[in-house]
Amino acid sequence: MPTLAALQAVTETATLEFYGQSIKVKYRPGALTIKVERLLFGDAGDEDGDRRRDQVLEAFLAIIDSWDITEADGKKLAVTKESLAEVPREVLYEVLRKIGEASARGKNGGSPSSTA
Repeated sequence: MPTLAALQAVTETATLEFYGQSIKVKYRPGALTIKVERLLFGDAGDEDGDRRRDQVLEAFLAIIDSWDITEADGKKLAVTKESLAEVPREVLYEVLRKIGEASARGKNGGSPSSTA
């Protein structure tokens, strides 16, 4: 049987299109849990803005494994809270959309099942 950690560690690769630029992102679809969704989509009015922002960045840090985004000098941009804060939101939410699409198709290494 797989461990929870193993399920959360599985990675997928997606190519995102952003205003004519292609970005290859390796992410962990299993890291998008209900707990993480609550952090991402919960009521923003319940918490201080800075704390909420940090929680969202931590959630994306758990989901995104790597990418091919580079800095101006051509060096690969590390996936950190600081870099995530500078990446356009559309890129981050496109990763979430790709995870949702994969989930809807049953792309989990097997086929979708409705049996318990």
